[in-house]
Amino acid sequence: MEGLDPQHSPARAAAADKDNTTLIAVVVSLIGAVAIISAAIGMSMYFRAQKAVKHAPKETPLALVFTDIESSTHLWENHGNNMALAVDIHHEVIRECIEENHCYEVKVVGDAFMFAAGSLIDATNCCLSIQRRLMEAKWPESIKYWKNGEHDPGLWHGLRVRMGIHLCTEVEPKFDIVHGRYDYYGHDVNVSARVQAVAAGGQILLTEDTYRQLKEHPEYTELIG
Repeated sequence: MEGLDPQHSPARAAAADKDNTTLIAVVVSLIGAVAIISAAIGMSMYFRAQKAVKHAPKETPLALVFTDIESSTHLWENHGNNMALAVDIHHEVIRECIEENHCYEVKVVGDAFMFAAGSLIDATNCCLSIQRRLMEAKWPESIKYWKNGEHDPGLWHGLRVRMGIHLCTEVEPKFDIVHGRYDYYGHDVNVSARVQAVAAGGQILLTEDTYRQLKEHPEYTELIG
């Protein structure tokens, strides 16, 4: 009669099977947990991305706005650290107004903003809000009345920002899947940029056709009041 090999006893085999089953269950549980976490992260990223572009106009007509700080090179050269603080204030003001007026920040190049709105009224309200809040902002002392020794807080106060608004039809909204942002391309984008370029600091300029359409809007009288 052959002796029993303890290495291959039924009890040991059953224990080994139980260990393998437990290991498989643990692995499956870990894979499931990873899948759930990955899905949750993916959904969170998706909703954040959707929130980031919720006000991005996706069809024409749409309003484009370009802004720029007057004499920014001069200010950087002569006011150094105070200009850095002033630009932070400038960015905060513009971004708050963009959000409050349901507009969409397209991009920032240096200290110049490009933003869009599905409504000409929203774009105009946003620009007016920006100019008012720039006047009210608490600027560094050397930035308050920087131009030609002017010291009239009722006329100028801090950075002077020029703005141009154009209601666009010849423009194509495109979603960049890499950056998760919308950008805008076409003839009217160049027109919008040129409108801003001819403005002076503190001015909001519109193309003639844009201004005509704004005047026809039911909210125009309230807007300018």
